[in-house]
Amino acid sequence: MRRQFRPVQGTQSATSRRPGNPSNRFRLARPIVTSVVGIAVSVALFSTPAALAQTKPTPVKVAAAEASDTSPNATRVAAGVDPDAAKAPDTTIKQRVATKTKTKAVKVRMAAASFPSASDILSNSRILLSDNARTDVKAGVVDPRVLGALAALAKRNIIEVQCLKSGHSRYVAGSNRESNHYYGRGADISKVDGVAVSRSNQAAFALANYVLTLPGELRPDELGSPWSGDGSDAAVQVFTDEGHDDHLHLGFDE
Repeated sequence: MRRQFRPVQGTQSATSRRPGNPSNRFRLARPIVTSVVGIAVSVALFSTPAALAQTKPTPVKVAAAEASDTSPNATRVAAGVDPDAAKAPDTTIKQRVATKTKTKAVKVRMAAASFPSASDILSNSRILLSDNARTDVKAGVVDPRVLGALAALAKRNIIEVQCLKSGHSRYVAGSNRESNHYYGRGADISKVDGVAVSRSNQAAFALANYVLTLPGELRPDELGSPWSGDGSDAAVQVFTDEGHDDHLHLGFDE
């Protein structure tokens, strides 16, 4: 009976050290496999957050993307509003109308501020007022545009004002149309430079033509006089009749 060789514990036999031994190859490969698995696990653990971070846009990119999206939903989302929530009524048009009305009112107040005051008219030595006209100015019932026009004409000539509001009929003579005088928007000039208005009064004729050159709000809508117009100024109704052959009439529409 042959004795089997048993290696001493802690040593390897020649057979076990041979490279061709399957068990020996397993022993050699196991450390390598273990290392590879460990490396893979480490890579997975430490590289996954970075990889995930790369798949998501950075905050800067997100902000840029939101900024480039001008759709209504994107705007509401950026503002923290639920795009599916009920929309508030559109007040754009109402706000524009209100702004326009307010702006117009401001312009009217500014224009009114540039007109002469009642005291300016009453103290102007070149504007001679009848008793009724003076009373109307003091009472503040005369349209500021009328006062402004009278002051402008007085810089050119001395004028005598016969009628503003008081003393004039409500309706235009021979019609049922209300006169601008009734609302304090008319003025009748009876004399120019101390001479009664007539067809032969050249100063009055020149002043009537000057009325058509008054700027903006100072130019009346009506000009009645002893002379007919040539129709060249469609913005002003120039007329003559028996009721206006002795004065210059200035009328402002509402």
